[in-house]
Amino acid sequence: EYLVGELLGHLKREAAKAVSGLVVELLERGESARSSGDAKAWKVTELALLLFGVAVGGTSVKALQRSEFGALLPTALAAAGRLCGDKVAPDLLRARAFALLRRLGDAVCALVPADLPALLDAAACALAPSEPLVVRVSACRAFCRFLTAVSDKPLRDRLLVERGVLTSLGSLMRGADEE
Repeated sequence: EYLVGELLGHLKREAAKAVSGLVVELLERGESARSSGDAKAWKVTELALLLFGVAVGGTSVKALQRSEFGALLPTALAAAGRLCGDKVAPDLLRARAFALLRRLGDAVCALVPADLPALLDAAACALAPSEPLVVRVSACRAFCRFLTAVSDKPLRDRLLVERGVLTSLGSLMRGADEE
């Protein structure tokens, strides 16, 4: 994170182009290899999401859209959104996808508000006690970030009660208390 931050801080435009190009290449390579059955290709996709999040985290939506990363934003958000709900994706990749979406919360709310109900549903499912802890924690953070961004109160209530989010949060809290 520090190295990417330093590069972007000192070599602004040049570093942004280089990092953006690298993220595009890594996303394409990772997704292509994953779809062809390479069991370890998820690591390439995870690296792409990590780099993208580090490079654009903390940037306003308008500045992000005007930056070198603006063209990549829809692709990265779509990939992360898809991975959040993909039960067969590796745990760390799903956790990274939730973390990226939470980090880019303002951009998600501004650019893909129609995707928020599906994202919240994926996060609610990922909070289940049967899910790995790393996924549950990342999903919890994303769920908390986006729950208030949805104005549909019946949807919020349904997620909290019917989807078992409140029960899952209780289980997560008990687990944290035991450790």
